[in-house]
Amino acid sequence: MWVSGIEEWDLLDSMQAGTLEPEVAFLNASLIPDVFPVLAAAHKTLLAKSRESLTTRTLHSELVYNYSGSKHITESLKRCGISDSSTYVLVARFNTSLDEVRLLYHE
Repeated sequence: MWVSGIEEWDLLDSMQAGTLEPEVAFLNASLIPDVFPVLAAAHKTLLAKSRESLTTRTLHSELVYNYSGSKHITESLKRCGISDSSTYVLVARFNTSLDEVRLLYHE
């Protein structure tokens, strides 16, 4: 899902507090040239999960971490995640249902 204009949402607060439901990954969409790098990062994330070797605390933060290519978690989340100045956001979720997408999108 692509979202424009996140300033009205309290996504950053919820995401940083770990209270966002459903759990999702937020990527800065202006840094994503194509879907393939996101799919490659998702594959690497699921592989780490299957081996029980996640570097970050959650599956969805691991996706942002793997997309960035950096070995530093904080730097990865700052560089490829969202911030107050983010204009375009890619919202990614593993194994989601249509109802969960509707909850997040607030149609």
